[in-house]
Amino acid sequence: MALAMGAATTGTGELRPSFLGVLRGELIKMTRLRALWIMLILLVGVLLLPWLGSLGLANAQARIAAAPLLSLVRNASGNLGLLRVFSGFVLSILTALVIGLDYQQGTIRIVLARGVARLELLAAKALAIFAVALLLLVGGLALEGVAGLLYYQIATGSLNVLSAATPTFWADIRIDILTIIINMFVTIALTAAATVVGRSVAVGMTVGLSFFAADNIGTIVMLIINHVTNNDFWLNVTGYFLGPNLNVLAGTWIAPLSETVQTASGPAVAQASFFNFGLGPLVSYDLTHMLVVIAVYAVIFVGLAVGLTWRRDVLE
Repeated sequence: MALAMGAATTGTGELRPSFLGVLRGELIKMTRLRALWIMLILLVGVLLLPWLGSLGLANAQARIAAAPLLSLVRNASGNLGLLRVFSGFVLSILTALVIGLDYQQGTIRIVLARGVARLELLAAKALAIFAVALLLLVGGLALEGVAGLLYYQIATGSLNVLSAATPTFWADIRIDILTIIINMFVTIALTAAATVVGRSVAVGMTVGLSFFAADNIGTIVMLIINHVTNNDFWLNVTGYFLGPNLNVLAGTWIAPLSETVQTASGPAVAQASFFNFGLGPLVSYDLTHMLVVIAVYAVIFVGLAVGLTWRRDVLE
């Protein structure tokens, strides 16, 4: 078993798996998950599809030349939004598999019997998942960067559009990437908590994949109730839903960028905002409110996963 690759000596002279050995074992097991490789291939296709579709649009070169900065903003924010959403699907499924399979297959009892503490095992699994998340982020950004360069080269015959990128644009890109990292962390924490509670891949995967969908549907339900009751309380409730806050985090955090463009009636100032993927709260809150709401959910999820792992014995 991969777990035996690293070992530490206890006070009684007995060998027990070291944390690095446990971590290495989790990473090796993940490389053997066929579902992970299938999801990565599908993710690559999803990220490339918008670029391929953009090449088929008429007058792409003229539109880019008319507003190069706004073209960069729309393409970058839209594709980063896709990376945020679909990387979340991948990480949710991966987290449910990594944590839940040991419960379902009974291998967790073998691992714990060899001297690995419950929290140590959970920490190794979480660290392995976060390592994959980091690779996913770096790989996704590299793929988007290369695809974007090829798109502009093919569409315009040069990369002159990059000269329109201002320091503010690059700073906004960094903020957008930070929102992806936040989304990844919360998604992993949510699915980990659900999987630990249910001790099942099915429970973890179901909750992890349906939670944000339920949040978005709940926003629509709150809107309907508001129309029926004429009570703004139901609109205010949506400001505390996790999914809608994550959906509009980038658009709230990043101010719209402006550019002077030529129109039929002369020069005009046009704006482009960073992409909001999905429904947002039905009331307006500031960035601080959104970050606090997201942080509270994250603390609850981490607390559930750690607390239950620490307090509950593995009896089945």
